[in-house]
Amino acid sequence: MLVGNFTKEITFGHERGTDTGDFRYIAVGNGKIKLDNNHDSYIIVTPNNYNSKRNSFYSLMRDMLDIGMFHLKKTKKQNISFEKYISQQSEIPMFPLEQLN
Repeated sequence: MLVGNFTKEITFGHERGTDTGDFRYIAVGNGKIKLDNNHDSYIIVTPNNYNSKRNSFYSLMRDMLDIGMFHLKKTKKQNISFEKYISQQSEIPMFPLEQLN
């Protein structure tokens, strides 16, 4: 899904906000995480630790993670795997969380 985002946060240091077009994906994977030359670390975010980490993310990342956690909670309520949940959906809503509730 291609979405547009605007934030007044200073993410690039020019103090004029940020207006971007983004592709948003939900995926399932397994195996070892391999970083490329542009990244030196990563954070694993799960429903169990998300609330304690949420405010450390900038707004665009927080919005996307809110959506991911929304879908993960639905799988828990339905007692199914995320892979099965995705396969049962004709479309995965990727709107801001306030529109999903």
